[in-house]
Amino acid sequence: MKSLLLLLLACLATQARAQTTLRVTSDESVIHYDGEALFHDWRGSSHDLGGRIVVQWDSLPTVRSVRLSVPVGTFDSGNGMRDRKMREVTNASEYPDATFTADRVALLVWRPDGSGGTWRLSGTLTFAGTSQPLTSDAAVTWDGETLAATGTFVVNLDDFKVDRPRLLGQEIDETIRLTYRIIAR
Repeated sequence: MKSLLLLLLACLATQARAQTTLRVTSDESVIHYDGEALFHDWRGSSHDLGGRIVVQWDSLPTVRSVRLSVPVGTFDSGNGMRDRKMREVTNASEYPDATFTADRVALLVWRPDGSGGTWRLSGTLTFAGTSQPLTSDAAVTWDGETLAATGTFVVNLDDFKVDRPRLLGQEIDETIRLTYRIIAR
């Protein structure tokens, strides 16, 4: 009986893969925000995304934690005046980072070959000193070394108590669309 139990434990140990902490590589990762106003649309981007993703790799991956962060002042829209105004209205000097922490990651789809699928990340986005729930579906690929995740989500500036700037007398739209590509190793 003792031998059978040891054999069973040995089999289980060889089937389970290790828990892996993946670090976001900022030189390969990017987050864009797209905004709209009555007469003008724009895009700002940051390549200064950082964070970590902890995954338990068994027959199916289980995400243990996700924490991502980007300094608000690193977004560049190609217009210095607009970028300064964005930092001002988001109070970037007092709240320099936007952070996302997942409290739940659901595996929606995972390919049988283990090369990727779709995850639903649910958690909290903290931006401009205010925290709000956020959910985003991410298309994920995994090659055994590198995890890539892409997705989008929408932020309502009013929910984060951000005074919307005006352009030609008109406030910008309250929603900002964010698109991300995260590379982690």
